[in-house]
Amino acid sequence: MFPGRNVYCVLHDPKEGNYYVQKGIDNRETAMNYFNAAMNYQFAVRDLPHAIEVFKKALSLSPKEPVISRRLGDLYFELSRYEEAAKCYKISAETPGYENSLYLMARCFYEMGRKEDAIRTFNEYITRSKDREMIEKAKGWISVIMKK
Repeated sequence: MFPGRNVYCVLHDPKEGNYYVQKGIDNRETAMNYFNAAMNYQFAVRDLPHAIEVFKKALSLSPKEPVISRRLGDLYFELSRYEEAAKCYKISAETPGYENSLYLMARCFYEMGRKEDAIRTFNEYITRSKDREMIEKAKGWISVIMKK
C-alpha cells in the first residue's frame, strides 16, 4: 500500500479535474500518481474507459499492489465486466487484509453463472474473513445459489 497518501481528490469542475489529472500523467511515472489520476477519471470526470486505461498503467507499474487491483476490479464490476473484475480481485485477495476481494470475486462468478466457483470462493472468504456481518452475507449468497 501507499501509507500516508491521499487516494483521490474530489474536483467540483470536471474540466478542471481533467486538466490536473492529465498534467499529473504527463509529469509523473509512479504507480500511485496513475492510481490517483484513475480515481479522478472514475469519480470526478466520469470518463470510465480512460479510468480503466490509467488503472491498468498503474497496475503495470506495481502488479501486486492490492489497492490498485481492487479498484480496477471495482470499476470492471461496475461496468458488468465480471471476468476482468474477478482477475483483479484475485490479485488483491492474495494480500492479507484484502479478504473482501474474495467476496467480490465470488459475486463475479455468480454473475457469470459459475455457481460452483461462486460457492467455493464464498466458502474461502468465510474461512479467511473476520468480518462477521460480511460472513453472514456470504452465507446468504450460498443459500441463494444452492436454491437455484
